[in-house]
Amino acid sequence: MKYLLYSVWFLLWTAGCVSHDGYVLTGNVPEGWEGRRVELLVSDVNTPYVADSAVISGGKFQLKGKFAISRYCKVMIYLDPSRQNPSLVYQCPVYLDSVDVRIDCGYSGDLPEFQVTGSSVAQQEYEAYRNACRNLERQLELGLLGSQYREAQYVKEDETRAMELAREMTERKRQLRSFRMQYIKDHPDSPVSFYVARELCERQSALGLEEMEQLWSVFPAGLQSSEPGKDFRDLFRQKKVFLGQPFLDMELATPEGEIKKISDYVIPGHYTLLEFWASWCTPCREEIPYMKEAYAKYHSRGFDIVSVSIDVDPEAWKKALAQEQMPWIQLQDWNARKYPEKSVFRAYEGSGVPYSIMLDDEGKVIDFNARGGWLNILLCEKFD
Repeated sequence: MKYLLYSVWFLLWTAGCVSHDGYVLTGNVPEGWEGRRVELLVSDVNTPYVADSAVISGGKFQLKGKFAISRYCKVMIYLDPSRQNPSLVYQCPVYLDSVDVRIDCGYSGDLPEFQVTGSSVAQQEYEAYRNACRNLERQLELGLLGSQYREAQYVKEDETRAMELAREMTERKRQLRSFRMQYIKDHPDSPVSFYVARELCERQSALGLEEMEQLWSVFPAGLQSSEPGKDFRDLFRQKKVFLGQPFLDMELATPEGEIKKISDYVIPGHYTLLEFWASWCTPCREEIPYMKEAYAKYHSRGFDIVSVSIDVDPEAWKKALAQEQMPWIQLQDWNARKYPEKSVFRAYEGSGVPYSIMLDDEGKVIDFNARGGWLNILLCEKFD
C-alpha cells in the first residue's frame, strides 16, 4: 500500500478538548464515500492491527476505544471495497488517548485533505517534531544535494564530484540522525519518542546494536513496559543484520542449481559487496556498468562482489546474466518472492532492489546501499 499525498492541519483546542475514559473519534467525509469502510489501525507496533472499524453513513463515521497511553494510529478509509486499488485507500495519522477528536475531510484538487480537531498532547508533540524535521531537512538541502549527486554520477559521470557530494550527503544525514537521537533524549517520557526511535532503528539503520540499546535505556519503565515499548525493544532485539556485526550466513542457488552458502564467497581479508537485484529491475541493471568499473579497478586488490537475484523465474535470471556478463559470483534467492519468510532478501531486511550490504575484511557489515560515489569512497579509503 503506498502512502498518499495529503495535507493535515492540526487545530489545537484548549477549552474545546473533551477528556474522558477513552477516545471517541468522529469523522465527517464527502457524501460520495457513503457505505465505505473505515478502520483505525494501531501503527506504533511491529505488526499493526485494527482497533476499531465503522461504515460511513450519512457522511459520518465514529470510532471508539481506550488506550493506556497515547498511541500512534492511522485512520484508513477504503473507497475500493475489494482493497485492490491502493490509490483508493486514504489514511490520516493521529495520536489518540482520552480526548474527543474530530476529522473533517474535503478535497484539495484531486486529493483528500484531512483536518483534525481536538488533538492530544502527543499529537501536538508529533506535529512539532515533524515540523522541526522538515525545517532541518530544508536547511540541509538533502533534496538538492541528491539531484546534484545524480547528475554528477549518472549524467556527467564525474567520479570526483560524485564522491564529494556523497560525502556531503552522508554528513548531513548524520546531522539529521543526531537531531532525532537528541529529540529522544530530550523527550524520554513522550510516546512520540517511540515513533522517532523506530525511524532510527528500522531496516537499514545507521545505528549499531549498542546504540539501539542505549536509546531503549532512555525510556522510563512505564513506557518500556507498554505495548509499543515492548514492540520497539523486540524490533531491534530480533534484528539479524546490524552495522558492525558479522554478516548473516544463508544458502543460495548458483546458476547451475548448486546450493551454496554466502560464506563460501566471503574471503577473509577481502571487502565484499552483497548486491541484491532482479532481471526486471531497470535501476539495478543501470548500476551494473559502474559496478564493473569498480570491480575492474579493485578486484585484484581484494574487492569482491556477490550478486543475489530475487528473480522467481530462473530463466529470466539466466537470460539477464548472459546479457550483462558480470564477471563476479552470481547467486539466486529462490525463496525471495514465493516464500519470503524463508528468503535471504527478507532476512537481510531488504524492501526493494537494488539493495546492497558492504562487508569489511573481517566479514562485518560496514554500510548499506554503498554504490556509486559511496562505494568509490569506501574502496578508495581501503585500497588507495
